[in-house]
Amino acid sequence: MMKTSSTRKFSIAIAVFMAVVALGSSASAETLAASATRVSNDSDVTTHVFKALNDAGATSLAFKTGSANRLVKITYNAECGVLGPTGTWISVTILVDGVEANPQNNIDFAMCTSTGTGSFLWVGAVRQSLIRVPAAGTHNVQIVVDLVAGATNWWLGDTSLVVETQ
Repeated sequence: MMKTSSTRKFSIAIAVFMAVVALGSSASAETLAASATRVSNDSDVTTHVFKALNDAGATSLAFKTGSANRLVKITYNAECGVLGPTGTWISVTILVDGVEANPQNNIDFAMCTSTGTGSFLWVGAVRQSLIRVPAAGTHNVQIVVDLVAGATNWWLGDTSLVVETQ
């Protein structure tokens, strides 16, 4: 059966409409603003520590935004382990210019938990947070490590930190 001219026009109109809807969605691409990696392993028995973000020991990573109220996504991952009684954990908090990124849960984010065996059980773990930066310019990201609920020793190695802006 041969399509009529009006049927073809209707089919083309539907295809164009679907393309416009797909392109008009809220999806957007992020731009890499900064990154840091640390191959060295890092372990400590102290709490509320600013974590070294690279092998040189820098505890802050600078990035720039070109406009006010820019949404920033921060992803931190690490090989993670913790010692202490079962159910204790290591918390990782992401700060931008000293302000906690969302979700703002202070030390309640368990990057990894202890098995209570007295040995590290290493896992690859990720924390991803968002923050709307109020002003354009240079900003700094820091990672704070806390021992929580009786944890006695933390371990973070092979880390990476990625900052993306929308």
